[in-house]
Amino acid sequence: MLYYTHVYPYVNDYVWLNLIFAFILLPYWYFLLRSHFQPPGYYQGPIIDRNIISDNIQSTLTVSNFCVTCLHQKPIRSKHCIICNRCCLRFDHHCPWVDNCLGTPANQHGSHYYFVCFLSISNFMHFIMETFMFICVYRLADRPAMYSLYYLFWFLYHNHAFILCLVLYNGLHHFWEFLLLNDQLRCMFKEMTINEWATRKRCKYLTKLPDGDYSSAYDKGFWRNISKFTSGTGSDVNFEIPGAKLNNQTRKSVTGIVAV
Repeated sequence: MLYYTHVYPYVNDYVWLNLIFAFILLPYWYFLLRSHFQPPGYYQGPIIDRNIISDNIQSTLTVSNFCVTCLHQKPIRSKHCIICNRCCLRFDHHCPWVDNCLGTPANQHGSHYYFVCFLSISNFMHFIMETFMFICVYRLADRPAMYSLYYLFWFLYHNHAFILCLVLYNGLHHFWEFLLLNDQLRCMFKEMTINEWATRKRCKYLTKLPDGDYSSAYDKGFWRNISKFTSGTGSDVNFEIPGAKLNNQTRKSVTGIVAV
């Protein structure tokens, strides 16, 4: 509403740019809602009770792969979300802005995919809005020079407070969304999640490279990682790191129930 009452009168002659902004609102809201409602890939495996836990500890269970809340063996790359109180496949993080876990179910798009799409479109919309804001401020009558930021700030504060609010809000919001999208894309290119990157020093399937960066055992290369993420085949219910040999006892324990 503030945009149409205080900014649009200064940029209404940019018809195509306004149309692009209006049309992008449709996928913006679509991906935002899908990020909230799309199942992230919750997982519930066979419950291991105290009568059989000793046998499982001797064969497959460790401190890192046993969920003490769900009482099951956690698949590789999954994590128990303390907010949702459920284990999530290929867990990235729990996002308070979309009020949902961000993960990837087996062989389909999950909330994580739609969240990255939403971030990409949102960053583009912020860029268009910043273009509008620049044109709007540039066309204000009696304004100070654009390079005199101090005087320009106080001019907007005293004469166009709503425009100043939009400039600050859009700029700050775009800044943190850009940083978040940068982290998401960096991890996607390396076939990692934010959770794996945050725990990289103790993650068993991440290897530290000589240059200080980390490589994942699931990394298939730049283009294949992108294809895997966007095609909806990014998560499987696995209990072993790639290359590790499954013994017979482990094979018997990997059957689980996936609740998406």
